[in-house]
Amino acid sequence: MLFDAHVHLAECLKKSEDAVFSLNASVKDYAGLTSVFSKEELLTTLSIKEKLSGQVLIAGGLHPLFPDLRNLAFIEEGLKEKTLFCTGEAGFDFFDDSERKNLSEQEKAFNEILNLSQKYSVPVVLHLRKALDVIFKYAGGLKKLPCVLFHGFGGNLFEAESILKKGINAYFCIGKNLLKDSPKALELVRKLPEERLFFETDAPFMTLKNEEFTLPAQIKDVYEKAVFIKNTEAAFLEEKIADNFKKLLYF
Repeated sequence: MLFDAHVHLAECLKKSEDAVFSLNASVKDYAGLTSVFSKEELLTTLSIKEKLSGQVLIAGGLHPLFPDLRNLAFIEEGLKEKTLFCTGEAGFDFFDDSERKNLSEQEKAFNEILNLSQKYSVPVVLHLRKALDVIFKYAGGLKKLPCVLFHGFGGNLFEAESILKKGINAYFCIGKNLLKDSPKALELVRKLPEERLFFETDAPFMTLKNEEFTLPAQIKDVYEKAVFIKNTEAAFLEEKIADNFKKLLYF
């Protein structure tokens, strides 16, 4: 099984229907965790889910760059009704220095998501761009959750180990930065135990040079590169990540 720990299937559908539904033929035993940010996007994703042969889990979040608190209602409703598996993506984004001026707005949104995650005892998918330092002050709340998925983890090995030492049941999601030979991503895959890793595409985003958009099926490329970096067998790594996915389902 190939598990994509972070994908946006509704956004992929806007790019190409074939890009989404070709998964049925192109990726054997596909599973994906897809984030949505509105009730409309949730309904679209539920429709996609019905047509895919693989497993699709849905997370409801408040993206830090557009944290619309009005969407908290649909997130809580989805958690109650089990249409949403968990919360996220949510967190902090300071890629543009001007975004630091919105720290209070991002903090308010993240606190709301963290409260819902604790209330319903569900995992959270974290988005942290140039903001890893901020999350350490939330360690007390995060370690109360079943687990925490660090989407597109941009930290180094020391920072990953520091997060684990805080008692957070963390999984570090490595994506197409691995295909760019990012030194941090290479080190994380090489040195972190398989039990702490997930892989992702962030499709249709996170493009490589000359790519119009990322295909969900590119999860195969990320796994292939991870197998090479780990110097292991594909079946072994796929089984290890599949075991992590099964744990995720039953936390």
